[in-house]
Amino acid sequence: MPFPDKRIFFFTDGNFQYGNIIKEIYSESCAGSGKVIKAIKENSVLNIKRERVFGDVRGHKISTSVVEGYNNKMRQRIAPLTRKTAAFSKSLKFHIAKIDIVTFSNNFIEKKMERKGLIKMKERSPTMIEGIESHLWTWREFIEFNIVRI
Repeated sequence: MPFPDKRIFFFTDGNFQYGNIIKEIYSESCAGSGKVIKAIKENSVLNIKRERVFGDVRGHKISTSVVEGYNNKMRQRIAPLTRKTAAFSKSLKFHIAKIDIVTFSNNFIEKKMERKGLIKMKERSPTMIEGIESHLWTWREFIEFNIVRI
């Protein structure tokens, strides 16, 4: 949960609905928001405009590149998510399972280069960086892991 000493920041593509809902949920003392608006013509980016929506976002680069990269990874790894595809999902259950596997891999198995400022730190998974896990998972651990549902 965000607190004034542990703020969170949301950066979006400029859809006004995002900014409105974020303002309703979080106070400015705990969160900040900015938007990136890209002027695109014939598949080329002509201009990028970054704007503060609310909160103190100074010192934070307003960027959507991380989520754009993640969305690209999802489209590359799950064929039904690509545009103009013939690989449709025949079952919602299996479609959700595919998304879960890619999400799990991204957060528990794949290493990311952790940085502090300009200094590269060690490679860890997002769950290790957040203190949720102490080690990188293997595919064997994933396959053998039993989920107990209540």
